[in-house]
Amino acid sequence: MEAKKPKGECSYCKSTMQPKVLESAALKRDICICTANGCGQRVICCRMPGCDNYARCGTYWDDEFCHSCTKKTMNGTTKLGYTSIALAVTFVIKHKLKGHFGT
Repeated sequence: MEAKKPKGECSYCKSTMQPKVLESAALKRDICICTANGCGQRVICCRMPGCDNYARCGTYWDDEFCHSCTKKTMNGTTKLGYTSIALAVTFVIKHKLKGHFGT
């Protein structure tokens, strides 16, 4: 019996569809194919609790979240992310100038 996935939005074509399971996985997320007209892209379930949409799936990478959840998350955390990066760069530069990296 083929596993059924819930209907959700494809992060590639933004259409609501019920994907077809391509590769079933016990320890990871199932790799699916978008069934919307003409899309056919590889997708995986979004990791956001309560979300039934699908994230992009690539040969060498998989997105953690669907397009909608990524957009919502980035709106709230962009400033925090930029601040964290700035602090990390400052830390590395200070230690580099003090000779802690051995160069």
